[in-house]
Amino acid sequence: MNHFVGGPLVDRIAPSTDFGPKIGPRSIVRPRGRGAQVSEGRFRRVGAPLVGTISRPEPRAIVFNLDDTLYPVDSVVVSGLTACADHLDQFWGIDRDEALSVLLDASRGETRGRELQVCAVRFRLPDDVVSTLIGVMRAHHRAVHVPADMRLPGVSRWALARLRAGWRVAVVADGPPDLQLRKVQALRLRSLVDAVVYSRPLRSGGEASSRDLFLEAACRLGVAMDRAVAVADDRRCDLFGAACAGMQTIHYRRGSRVGARPPIFVADASVHSLGDVPAIADRLVPLDPAVPRHRPGPSLEDADVVA
Repeated sequence: MNHFVGGPLVDRIAPSTDFGPKIGPRSIVRPRGRGAQVSEGRFRRVGAPLVGTISRPEPRAIVFNLDDTLYPVDSVVVSGLTACADHLDQFWGIDRDEALSVLLDASRGETRGRELQVCAVRFRLPDDVVSTLIGVMRAHHRAVHVPADMRLPGVSRWALARLRAGWRVAVVADGPPDLQLRKVQALRLRSLVDAVVYSRPLRSGGEASSRDLFLEAACRLGVAMDRAVAVADDRRCDLFGAACAGMQTIHYRRGSRVGARPPIFVADASVHSLGDVPAIADRLVPLDPAVPRHRPGPSLEDADVVA
């Protein structure tokens, strides 16, 4: 005898004279008076889904920021800030070492990502100097040599491999697109993730925000924002935008990024190692048992997108 929630089922050939309309030999019939209906080759309770129907919640995704999350780029940042200090020394008469000290201090705390603005305020420079320094950094980044033998840290590769069993994975590579593209190629990231999203200036002349980049990543992965998790080291420049987009957030607390100032944004969770991300992400966005675990398809070599 087979059993179904609410009582037993009778798996037998039902005589048509007992149940009105003719019923075929494959029909599964439940006795009258128990809130059931009979149909050819299937059984269902009134108001309930057909037996065998599986609810399929939407899949889930995890989106990593590239710089200083999956891959440390301290040397690249320092070289760009050094180029700015050289510019200030040459054109504004500001001592190179003093300017570089201010820029490096700003890069280590909550002012990470706003080093040029901090420097302009410190030396009382005009607002348009920041735009000039951004141009200096971009020109420097275009000339930066990216070694062909770059490798992701072991913990980053382990986390990506572990997550691909149950998640759709993307990387947001914000920053100068040409430099980021060379880094992604050298790190061979395309074989480890489902999509890479680059940033570029918008038609309006502004820059794509972190919210735009995380939205684009979730869109490319085909995942609802409330089923997505963002992982980054910068709460202000990255995770705040991801949270505004509707994502869950994990703050990767690199030692050099923990500032004394209180944060303007508190992430849903924090980790000191990327090795802890899979377990934390599972708690933030659980995998429904009814959903088949995500299996990566063919390598998305040509699926990189630019927001």
